[in-house]
Amino acid sequence: MDERKQTLLITVWFRFYWNDDRLTWDPDDYGGMTESYFSVDEIWLPDITLFNNANDKPSSIKQYSEDIFVRADFTGDIRWLFPSIIMTSCKIDMMLFPFDTQRCPIQYGSWMLTGNQLDLFTREDHGDYKVFLQHGEWNLLEFPAKRNVMFYNCCPDPYVDLTYTMVLKRKPLFYIYNLIIPCGLLLIVSIMGFLMPIASGTRAPLSIMVLLSMTVLQLNVSSTIPIQSENTPLISQYIGYILLMMSLNVILTIGSLNIHYRGHYGNRMSDMTRKVMLGVLGGLVCKTLPKSKADRKHIINDLVTNNGQMKTEGNMENFKKSGYSGNQDLNPVNTDGIDDERILVHNNINKLLIVAHESKTEKKRQEEEERKTREEWMMVAMVTDHLFAIFFFFTSIVTFFSIFLQLI
Repeated sequence: MDERKQTLLITVWFRFYWNDDRLTWDPDDYGGMTESYFSVDEIWLPDITLFNNANDKPSSIKQYSEDIFVRADFTGDIRWLFPSIIMTSCKIDMMLFPFDTQRCPIQYGSWMLTGNQLDLFTREDHGDYKVFLQHGEWNLLEFPAKRNVMFYNCCPDPYVDLTYTMVLKRKPLFYIYNLIIPCGLLLIVSIMGFLMPIASGTRAPLSIMVLLSMTVLQLNVSSTIPIQSENTPLISQYIGYILLMMSLNVILTIGSLNIHYRGHYGNRMSDMTRKVMLGVLGGLVCKTLPKSKADRKHIINDLVTNNGQMKTEGNMENFKKSGYSGNQDLNPVNTDGIDDERILVHNNINKLLIVAHESKTEKKRQEEEERKTREEWMMVAMVTDHLFAIFFFFTSIVTFFSIFLQLI
């Protein structure tokens, strides 16, 4: 079977039987001879033509048996038996490929003689396929035979032809192991890519590599099935869906990368986005920010009092060494026993320490806020990826059954 050319190459045995009263004799007159053999050019042969011949050789059946003799009995019964390799056209229906069943006819009859001059009949209602050689790809289910009486526009007389139909069912095991299962595995790898951390840097290359692999498989299938626009084979529908999912995977990966790095560029997240993505949808996929990280800013707020006094033990020791107790207010400074110049120097130092500490604390607060913003955007990207993974998984299952349930 050549699906691309829609032809079927068959090795067959032709068996023709008829009676010719001109080839009768009395065996006693010829030494008891009851049978004789003639070449195809010595006796009359029926005008038989293979109607759906797809070979470049002549379609006349006589051309296939030039070197084979015809047997004639003394009663005039003729047997014309010969093997042949013929190529017939066969309309291929690839809708259920690779679980398809094809019906390929072998139609032959007289080209010149009408049904009134040459009538054809089948000896049985089916062809003989007892010696059919088992094929690696096809099973022969049936081989029915049918006699047809046709009237054509050219002529008023009927024409008789015989049609033997080979009903072939494809063995799908080869395509299941080499096509359907690899496609399914590539789809699973594509879906699992959504669970890969974007920060690893291999998410986008993986999506593109899987898409290219699927494209190669699609080209392999396209080179096998015939070019037709009447219907779309099941395997093409399945591969088309996988290609669509993988293309969306690449597009969504680019979107996830943009979401993931939004916090690195100082983009603030709105309260609505935080509530929906990290609250409602994040809870669905069990992805929320840990409270210990979200509340780290309270640790920094405890480093400074409302009036700016320092609470670290190291700085308080410096104050005490300068002549101040922990209960004293920084402004004004107690000047008992200390000259004005020394007091002024200590006051300036204290102010500089407070300003430096506040600046350092503010810087830490800003860094903490930036870190928190980055983590929120990273978590939003992660929530989005998990949602798409769940959506693709269930969509793939539904699509798989919706496509292959057509076989039932």
